[in-house]
Amino acid sequence: MLKQLAGVRLLFAARSTAQEARGMILGHVNDATSSAITGAKVIVKNTDTNVSTDVVTNSSGYYEAPLLVSGIYQVNVEAPGFKKAERSRFPLPIATRLEVDFKLEIGAVSDAITVSSDPPLIESDNLSSGWIVESGNVLNLPWPGGNSMVLAKLTAGVQSSETIADWSVRLHSGGPGVNINQSGGVGGNEYSIDGTSDNANNRGAGFNPAPEFVQAMKMETSGFDASQGHGTGITIAVMTRSGTNAFHGTLREGHHQYSWNALDFFTKQTYYNRIAAARAAGNIALADQIRSTPAITPGRENQFAGAIGGPILIPKLYDGRNKLFFFFGYAGFRVGEYRQSYNAFPTQEMRDGDFSRLLKINANLHQVYDPLTTQADATRAGHVVRTPFPNNIVPQSRIINPTYKFYSKYLPLPNSLPDDPSLEPNRDYTAYSAQYTERYNSYVNRYDLNANANNRFFVRWSWSEWKNSNPGWQYYAQPDIWRDSGTFRHNAGAGADWVHNFGARTLLDVSVGSNFYINDQVDPGFQSMKPSDLGFPTYLDTKTSSAATLPTVNWSGWTGFAPPVALGTQRYRVLTGKVDLSRMTSRHT
Repeated sequence: MLKQLAGVRLLFAARSTAQEARGMILGHVNDATSSAITGAKVIVKNTDTNVSTDVVTNSSGYYEAPLLVSGIYQVNVEAPGFKKAERSRFPLPIATRLEVDFKLEIGAVSDAITVSSDPPLIESDNLSSGWIVESGNVLNLPWPGGNSMVLAKLTAGVQSSETIADWSVRLHSGGPGVNINQSGGVGGNEYSIDGTSDNANNRGAGFNPAPEFVQAMKMETSGFDASQGHGTGITIAVMTRSGTNAFHGTLREGHHQYSWNALDFFTKQTYYNRIAAARAAGNIALADQIRSTPAITPGRENQFAGAIGGPILIPKLYDGRNKLFFFFGYAGFRVGEYRQSYNAFPTQEMRDGDFSRLLKINANLHQVYDPLTTQADATRAGHVVRTPFPNNIVPQSRIINPTYKFYSKYLPLPNSLPDDPSLEPNRDYTAYSAQYTERYNSYVNRYDLNANANNRFFVRWSWSEWKNSNPGWQYYAQPDIWRDSGTFRHNAGAGADWVHNFGARTLLDVSVGSNFYINDQVDPGFQSMKPSDLGFPTYLDTKTSSAATLPTVNWSGWTGFAPPVALGTQRYRVLTGKVDLSRMTSRHT
């Protein structure tokens, strides 16, 4: 016998504590005349783990089962003099309040009525807006990089300066967090994993979970409840996956060769025009050299992940089904590519002070004047005149900057000067950098323990580390200095929670959490040097910090010098703790 016994409504968390990712099932139990049934026993069970929460209705016929992990549930109700009722297999989304009401029929307790159809879920009693994404969608929606936080970009009302095709959506990047905002860019974003903060510096996410790690996500953009603290922008709550009574696992591997990309029209046109121009000029060697150079900078990327979860089983010693569960996941990627750059550097003659070549291009534009001959212009008030260096040659005696020798030796010599001396040498150095590399590894581990009917625990930790090596043309000039320049990024997070029932109407929830984020810009080669090695006074050797860096220097008309990375360290830690005690009375909680 099937009969519609319950109405289900989806209510966004109007009562949950800040950043709480777990949900609640609540409702009223009445008889056929809509009178409240007091003391009815309500059993709320997760069908994947068989973990149950037992509660009883109060004098208003009201019950609630809070702090439930997102998943598939069923609710059983029984009371003396009435038939048992069951609402079977319905989803409880992340951080939601699901109302399941019952009307019991008079009859023997041994009789049972089961409702198997799913009534529609209706948002009510709340003005918040946002989006809930369950694990199936997180796994199956295709996007590059595999960073689950990117899904926030698809939420109505969210703006971003980046597309999901940008490199910044890889797992290591805080870019998705920094570059999403509400309309108008109001407020800072707040990230949480399993109810504890996941924030890093600049309001980005410290740990970006791979799709295999995510049970569900919730993005809220407006209409926050007062309990949502620590942020006034977008709130993104993630619940990690937990084990069930059955073992489940996933494996993923993705490989991308940059040479497989199609050339855009203008890049292809420029490439073949250069070959044609060289052949037309009779320079067959140059044409062959260009043809042998890949039109697309070579490179490759590998992404991979694996996860497994289930009950903890030790043969002949321990059976954790219905009680103790684990989940473990790993994700990583590797990138290797070569980047081509076009630069302009002075020739050896120019470094010796001879700029006569530039007069053949444009004497008015490239004439070098002696700054020590500056005097007022008698014919134009407020103007000055200087004497040009003869034949555009600066005497060696006038080159007195203490860092000149270092930079002159450091900068590479041109390798592709134009054959025509009347052409500007503004792209006279072409270089493929040393290989740019990225390495990323991340782990998630979670344990859920249903110790008994009154005590539930879970512990979760996450760890990630990213390192890139980012040499440019500088590597060719001084390999020892730029041998391992780049960025080191590390995040370590953990959380623990204990739920204790003092009877059927009083509940205690205690949780603690920590999230630690480091972003280091490093260059071991240069950091081993002293200022005096560059020509600076020796007294500076004792005054520089451990994060010293070469000064940025720019020369008009040529490629300026700037270190590949801006050395520095960012460290950010969030510690959280909370104790919630709730008591359900006859009319209030």
